[in-house]
Amino acid sequence: MKFKPPKIAYVIDAPLPTSKAYGITAKETVEILLKHKFEVKVISAPGNYFDSGYRKLSNVQECFPVSPSAKFFIKFGNRGNRRLNTVSWTIGTTINVINSFKILKRFTPQVIWVRNPFVALILLNRFRKVSMILEIHGTSGKIYYNFLKFYRDRLRFYPINDLNKEFLLRYMPTSIVEIAPMCVRAENIVSKYDCLKYLKSLRSRNFQNIRIGYVGRIEPSGYSKGVIDLINLAEYFFTNKIKASVTIIGADKKEIFRLQSHLSELNIPRFYLKLMPHMSHSSAIRTMKKLDVLVLPSYESPTYIGMPIKLLEYISTGRITIVSDSPLYNSLFKGDFRPFMYKPHDVVSLNEQIQIALQSKDLKLHLFDGIKFVADFTWEKRTMNIMKPYI
Repeated sequence: MKFKPPKIAYVIDAPLPTSKAYGITAKETVEILLKHKFEVKVISAPGNYFDSGYRKLSNVQECFPVSPSAKFFIKFGNRGNRRLNTVSWTIGTTINVINSFKILKRFTPQVIWVRNPFVALILLNRFRKVSMILEIHGTSGKIYYNFLKFYRDRLRFYPINDLNKEFLLRYMPTSIVEIAPMCVRAENIVSKYDCLKYLKSLRSRNFQNIRIGYVGRIEPSGYSKGVIDLINLAEYFFTNKIKASVTIIGADKKEIFRLQSHLSELNIPRFYLKLMPHMSHSSAIRTMKKLDVLVLPSYESPTYIGMPIKLLEYISTGRITIVSDSPLYNSLFKGDFRPFMYKPHDVVSLNEQIQIALQSKDLKLHLFDGIKFVADFTWEKRTMNIMKPYI
């Protein structure tokens, strides 16, 4: 008898489509599941963000109604970290998840895929015969893991890095745990030929007029991604008359206003620093490939232990990638390949690493090693590895 893949409900307790990173994870995962003929239903709050890249996901998406009371409780809950905020967020999220029950009952999935431990707990308690995949992207919801241990026979955990895995095992030491890091599209990884074209372009300019950039969110969820390092670098270039430019891409309207106010005080000419607004994910990937050097600063939040998709996307472009030296980023590189690293918030160190990279005799091999490294982190490999126990 021919094997029939399980029906999968991908449940997000937040709006889709979205410009946030969880939207990329959802979109890419669902596309791989559909490619492999799984029957999928995406269940989420309705989103008001437009990106043509979400077209395939929207074909299998059904949104639960979000009541004014749920909106109020979640909005208040996201305003701070006090107990009252947590209680408010919990009430709003509970209302939303309950509103998804009708869709789930109608779809009758064998597997539910979530990324929120509280949502996992509600759904495991309500749907007693389904298996569940829980991605772990942070250290929130410690209390919920004390209850999730009672559902271990139907639940598999997929933390996105070692730090998240260590957090989980402190609360559930005997759980089935497998790291499932963030990934890139295989087709977005450049070839060796593309790397050689890039090197030829650098040589044709005698390694001058270097275009340095950051592409991504500026202050998502209230924490900063450290783009001040890029602003300080542009100021350093201007002060020292270095012919290189910095481009920061991804700010929303409020962020652009704040950054421009700050820049007017520094009086940095536009040649040295450009600000560009947020763009779609596919456009962002194309833009990365037009730059010469990509910089990823440290997150300002000391509690952030996620895995930035942006880091892998940077390396996949075959461009020089300069990363802030931090425990989180260091934990991601266990083999021979490591990107160039600078001391956090040290503009002299950042400039030195850019120059070291440009002058490296082994730059070609370094870029080749980078695209080889990132080839192990594709959404295809990640998604099908997670699905192994169910097929």
